[in-house]
Amino acid sequence: MTVSIIIPCFNQSAYLGRALQSVQQQTLQDWEAIVVDDGSTDESPAIAKTFAASDTRIRLLTKENGGSGSARNMGLDNARGEYIQFLDADDTIAPDKLERQTQAMRQQNVEISYTDFSVFDDKQSYPVCHRTINYRKALTRWGIGASIPIHAFLYKRSLVESIRFDHTIRQREDWYWALQVLRQADRCIHVPVCGAFYYQNEKGKTGSVIKMQRGNFIFIEQMFAHMHGWARVGWLYRLAEEYWMYILRRIKTHDAALRSTLPAFTLHTCPAILLMPVALLSVFHYTYQTYIRQPQ
Repeated sequence: MTVSIIIPCFNQSAYLGRALQSVQQQTLQDWEAIVVDDGSTDESPAIAKTFAASDTRIRLLTKENGGSGSARNMGLDNARGEYIQFLDADDTIAPDKLERQTQAMRQQNVEISYTDFSVFDDKQSYPVCHRTINYRKALTRWGIGASIPIHAFLYKRSLVESIRFDHTIRQREDWYWALQVLRQADRCIHVPVCGAFYYQNEKGKTGSVIKMQRGNFIFIEQMFAHMHGWARVGWLYRLAEEYWMYILRRIKTHDAALRSTLPAFTLHTCPAILLMPVALLSVFHYTYQTYIRQPQ
């Protein structure tokens, strides 16, 4: 078995079929798809069963609702492939993604790779390309011009065998996963192909500005205690960047409700505020790259 594709699903009956079709269209045929139903109350399990009945490479596992992290862990525990591909039930992957990435990873003998991706919303779609990603960037720039959706990555199973999602983290668990994996990997390569398609879903955790802002602050505050040494300084820098992003979102949306997303004052709030003048450089760079150099 070459690739195990793990698909956590909670009430995504409107999109699950599209995700599974993108898997079946892969030019690499040696794969298994593990749909982990996370206590859905809609037709998601029935849709997965229909696909599994006609394609023996597709399996359905069911569990009580516990979040996408715990669903992905169940998939990891049951995966048999040499490589691991995550795919959320409301997203898709390009037909040649698995073939291109497995070829590149074998040729260069690496444990992790990622592709470019396209973002779709109700009004438009646009491609995104990040030439490099590493632990330092994931620590200080994730969400500020260096975010990569989890289904753009492909991992050697040997790399992630001992890594699991923390099921207690219900906000930005993909970010936490990226930090863990990139800290373990010797090298992460970029495969220059648009391999992942990310659909912004209003029901998702990043479906609105308020959800996004609240999720970022909750995760940054929650993870601060897990950081040590220079990583803690980098995390304070990331918090300083998030304060700037909060200010910019308030200016852009004129939404006073964003005020409710600000975290409570803590001892590390002061050093983060002191780092804000330096962090402004990163925010300027992000703003220039996103809205000026490549306007959408």
